[in-house]
Amino acid sequence: MLPEVLNKTFKVTRQLASGGFGQIYEGMNIFTNQHVAIKMEKKNDSHSYLKNEANIYTYLHNLEQPPDFISRSSHFFCENEHNYLVMDLLGPSLSDLFKKSGKSFSLKTILMLVLMNLKIVEFFHSCNLIHRDIKPNNFLIGRGNKSKQLFLVDFGFTKKFLKDDGSHIPLIEYGGLTGTRRYASINNHLNLESSRRDDLISLGYSWIYLLKGELPWQNIKGTKKEKILKAKDIKMKVSVDELCRDIPKEFALYLNYCSKLDFEATPDYQYLKKLFCNLFEESKYVMDYKFCWNQNQ
Repeated sequence: MLPEVLNKTFKVTRQLASGGFGQIYEGMNIFTNQHVAIKMEKKNDSHSYLKNEANIYTYLHNLEQPPDFISRSSHFFCENEHNYLVMDLLGPSLSDLFKKSGKSFSLKTILMLVLMNLKIVEFFHSCNLIHRDIKPNNFLIGRGNKSKQLFLVDFGFTKKFLKDDGSHIPLIEYGGLTGTRRYASINNHLNLESSRRDDLISLGYSWIYLLKGELPWQNIKGTKKEKILKAKDIKMKVSVDELCRDIPKEFALYLNYCSKLDFEATPDYQYLKKLFCNLFEESKYVMDYKFCWNQNQ
């Protein structure tokens, strides 16, 4: 049973979501009346996703110019055999907005998101961080006067890809998939360590999902392990051109480029942004932040 007040500071008001690693609640700071999001996980002495996420927030907050795409506050604490991470309360995710829009975004909305996504991920990588779970669920819009701002969240899997001596982390093999099956790269399915290329591939899969409403490896039947194996098989069989059929060619160019990157390669973000900037301009769109969910287009 979740206490009504946590850390003698945060009143819990309602549950927002539940996932494999814990629950997320809406709450309020009883001293400031600030609305907050509260993430909870069962305490585990061997590993804490929330502690890792809290460390990433601390690292980003301590930068000379903290990015504007992350929560401005975070507070980690342990209580009653659980770990908690309290952050600013944000708005719905791109996944939520997509479902509320009948799984249909205009090309203008998607291209504005593409350009915002690329800017965010490029900066994230410039901080020597890889997210390792890029997906529409982890991009949230702000609330109030920040409703046109996009935020990147959920740093439980995030890690630095450069070691203290400046060398790149090694390409090692894990015992299982890191991230989310639907958006994971083939490299992730092969249980290989992620790098910047894999964040970008997951981003590409996210856009195709938002463009088409589904991906070929969705709705697979079986156990969790069987679903992962079947998704890997489909991803390896479906060509980029087939995956990107009936959508602008820039998305195939993007995925082909990212798929060919070496593990340690620095992506050419300027080239990738230029691809979509050109498409945006050729389509005569204006970057006015008028999305499908806040104005008819």
